Amino acid sequence: MTDRPTTTPSVQLAQALYELPAIRRGLQRRAGIDHALGALRVLAVLRRLGPSRISDVAAALAVDLSVASRQVHGLEVDGFVDRVADPDDRRARLVAVSPAGDARLDAAHGRLCDAVAELVADWDPDAVRALADGLLRLRAAVDADPGADDPARPDIPTPAATGDHLAVPADGPHQEAHR
Repeated sequence: MTDRPTTTPSVQLAQALYELPAIRRGLQRRAGIDHALGALRVLAVLRRLGPSRISDVAAALAVDLSVASRQVHGLEVDGFVDRVADPDDRRARLVAVSPAGDARLDAAHGRLCDAVAELVADWDPDAVRALADGLLRLRAAVDADPGADDPARPDIPTPAATGDHLAVPADGPHQEAHR
C-alpha cells in the first residue's frame, strides 16, 4: 500500500464518506423513519416521474432492474405503491405512488428535514448550503464517471451494486421551509 497524505481535502472527504452509513442510520433513527431511506427514495422518484415502468425507476435510481423491482414490490406489499394501467399499452402495468405512499413520503421527509435542522441548528447557514451543494456535486460527478460501472473495478461498490441511496424527495412540502 502506498503512503498517502492524510491532510489533503480529497483524503479528508474520502474518510468522511466512510461515515455516511452511520449518518444515515442515525438520521433515520432520530426522525423515527421505519422504512429504509432507500425505499423512501423510490417513492420520491416515483412521485417525480409519475406512473412509470420499473425499468424507468431503475434508471432514475441508477440501480439494477432487479434492485428496483425488489424495492417496488416491497412498497407495493406495504400499500405505498399501486399498479396502474399503461395508457399507451393496455397490456402493460405501471407503478405509481399510492395515496398512502404520498402520505408516508411527506411525513418521513418532514421528520427527516426536522432532524437535520435540529442537528445543524448551530451551523452557519452557508456551511449547510455548501455541504448540500458539495454532496450533490459529488453525486453528479460520480454519475458522470463512465468507468463507475466498470466490472474491472469490483473493489469499488457502485450505487447500482448496493442499491444504497439517500431519500431526497424532489418536491416535498418541507423542502422550501428547510432551505
